[in-house]
Amino acid sequence: MVPPFRWLIRQGRLTWRLVADKRVSIWLKLIVPATFLYLIVPVDLLPGYIFPGLGFLDDLAVTVFGLTLFIRLCPRHIVEEHLSDIDSILGRVKKEKPPEPGSYIEGSYRVIDDKDEDR
Repeated sequence: MVPPFRWLIRQGRLTWRLVADKRVSIWLKLIVPATFLYLIVPVDLLPGYIFPGLGFLDDLAVTVFGLTLFIRLCPRHIVEEHLSDIDSILGRVKKEKPPEPGSYIEGSYRVIDDKDEDR
């Protein structure tokens, strides 16, 4: 499981890359500014002056929901491409799938010692 802070950094980088990617539709990209527009509009679901401490929860929930929605609606192959780039930059190694049957060569081998070279 990824710690929440790392997850948030990773999602932020992924969102930034997807917004900058020309292959992602402009209509999908509008989700991101709409999400952040909610943060600056004075209307809140849970106003901070009525619910002290809880006033920021709706902002956090809308932000996480908006960014998650944007990422899920983007084409899967583009998201996976950017995620693999981010993971390689962060030093994480992605576990590869085992090779499928027929995609490798089977054979035998033998070890040659110095003694065998004389023959």
